[in-house]
Amino acid sequence: MHEGKLQLLVIRDDWETNSGAIKSGMCSTYLTKVGDGSNILGRVNPAAVPMPEEHSKPALLAGLGTGLAPIRAFIQDRVFAKDVLKENVGEMTLYFGARHQATEWSYGDEFDSYHADGTLTTFGVLGHVIKRKGLCSRQN
Repeated sequence: MHEGKLQLLVIRDDWETNSGAIKSGMCSTYLTKVGDGSNILGRVNPAAVPMPEEHSKPALLAGLGTGLAPIRAFIQDRVFAKDVLKENVGEMTLYFGARHQATEWSYGDEFDSYHADGTLTTFGVLGHVIKRKGLCSRQN
């Protein structure tokens, strides 16, 4: 979907210790300071949780506070298979855990559109702060 590009989801991690010292995540701090167009060294590791090779198989995706970027890639792979390769794709269910919509609900509009067009057949956001009517399709 984004040929020739590597997309990163980086959430800056800053916190205050019990002693009052302000701490920051090493990698997220570095990446937020790198300017546009800069080159950085890195590597891509194989997925720890592979998706079924057949796109027609159903998929249950759960990101319980972390791992939203690979889940997005899995969904985009299915969208590509359906729209470009004209393959039949199985149902996909996504559950994602978040505490704060402003800082943790990355790609929210994109996931909303996947749910609206049927790419995500069931979609739920679990959390303390996020309260969106009609977002979660529950099946009993």
